[in-house]
Amino acid sequence: MKTIKVDKSLQYCPKCGYELNYGSITSNIPTTCGNCNFYEIAGSLHLLTFLSRSVAEYCTLQGINAWDYKGTIIPIHTGMASTALLPLIANRSNFLSQENNVLHSISGDQNVFVCQRDNQAWMKERVCCQANYDTKDDAIYLLTQEIIKFTSVVSEAMDIGKSLSLKSDVLYANSIMSNQSISDELALESNQLDLDMGLE
Repeated sequence: MKTIKVDKSLQYCPKCGYELNYGSITSNIPTTCGNCNFYEIAGSLHLLTFLSRSVAEYCTLQGINAWDYKGTIIPIHTGMASTALLPLIANRSNFLSQENNVLHSISGDQNVFVCQRDNQAWMKERVCCQANYDTKDDAIYLLTQEIIKFTSVVSEAMDIGKSLSLKSDVLYANSIMSNQSISDELALESNQLDLDMGLE
């Protein structure tokens, strides 16, 4: 079986920028930094790389070939990196897994992929792995669950784009909700519209 080649942007510590030591899931070599206390389980960078590529491929299959981030067009695979725009999806996914009973039953109480401060990343944060697993099969099972959650966020963003008559081949960063429910978000937009029209 071919080993996943880890994205280069993930090979540096989000805390201090030092090059990380890492290994595959079966290597028993954890992801560590020789300069600070950063630590992730063995294979974490491989899981993150596979996650970002899988979500990007899902977008491609849906006919989406680019991100729109504040008016800047970014190729979908480039923008889906853990150090690029994937944190938008991760944050929304983790919020939905707590709010949505179906997604919560998939992930349980553990957020496998979380965002952490990274001054070298596009958005000053990157997706990191805090999974706990004992075997390769366990890791694949967790990864499969997370791919389902992340692609559900993409589907939600696509639905919002359709409702706003946006281009269907672009994933709009501002269509990925913040950490609140859709009803809350729409209520805020409605209140803002009232303010803009001088109704309040």
